[in-house]
Amino acid sequence: MRKQFAWAALISVFLLAPALAQDPSVRGAEQTMRVTLGRDVPDAYGNKSTVDVVLPINPSRRYPTILFLHGWFTVPSWYQSLIDNLASRGYAVAIFNQVNRLDVRLDRWVIGATNAVDAVFAAANDPTSPVYGQLDLTRFGLVGHSYGGATSIVLGATDPRVKTVVALAPGANEGANRQLFLRHAAQQRVPILVIGCEFDPIVPARRFAWPAFQAMPAANRLYVEIARAEHNNFMDFGRYGFWVFHPLTRRFAFTLRPREQKRISRNYTNAWVDHYLGGKPDTSGWIDGRKAREGQRRDVLSLFDHR
Repeated sequence: MRKQFAWAALISVFLLAPALAQDPSVRGAEQTMRVTLGRDVPDAYGNKSTVDVVLPINPSRRYPTILFLHGWFTVPSWYQSLIDNLASRGYAVAIFNQVNRLDVRLDRWVIGATNAVDAVFAAANDPTSPVYGQLDLTRFGLVGHSYGGATSIVLGATDPRVKTVVALAPGANEGANRQLFLRHAAQQRVPILVIGCEFDPIVPARRFAWPAFQAMPAANRLYVEIARAEHNNFMDFGRYGFWVFHPLTRRFAFTLRPREQKRISRNYTNAWVDHYLGGKPDTSGWIDGRKAREGQRRDVLSLFDHR
């Protein structure tokens, strides 16, 4: 039975390979499961959460590992399709709740995320853990949204265990939080993809995502700003766009449907982690600026930069 399953999975990967290369947003061939590590993850106040991992059902392999960091006020389950999509493509995706998801102190978000990284690494080396022997932590990255995106940028600059970062509409409150965010953006040391949203009313891209990218050292960096995109459409709720005026660009337009925004962001996100964690070549130009240049020409992107 195990051999039949392995052959079926191999055939599925072979048949899906052309589609995955041309459209990295599509779901992969792997069947997935979810396990709880059973380890306490304290936040800055000592309150505790746990870490779950969504990963492919194949104990004979070790998977590149991603910690997903949710945004302010949100919970990981609101991003379930993004998490499942990554896991189906051959990644172990660790998820946890920031205990105080209303906290506006970015430094405290960083403490909680660092403790979650510690828990993942400890579990991977614990023979009693359900993920023992299945996580390849030499290939460990972060994907974060909003406050989670800002947290990912800070950890990308400070935590040597992190090998790459994808920041979706990153941002934090003004004042000390924004300064901490931008200061660590300037200290970035890993390959990083920053995705901004043209019509983001919560953390405007030209105030957060774009200045952070501009502050980063010029090596293995890509910025894409999705035209007519909105902050919350990385999550699973919402089906329709709406009319909005963008004061900076003086553009009045209908926002993207959430489904289309997810497709565009996942093309870049998945291609990025496929290359920097999965070791796959970028033959289609998703990470070197070729697709982004084409996307801006077609008004899919409102701005891009590659370094």
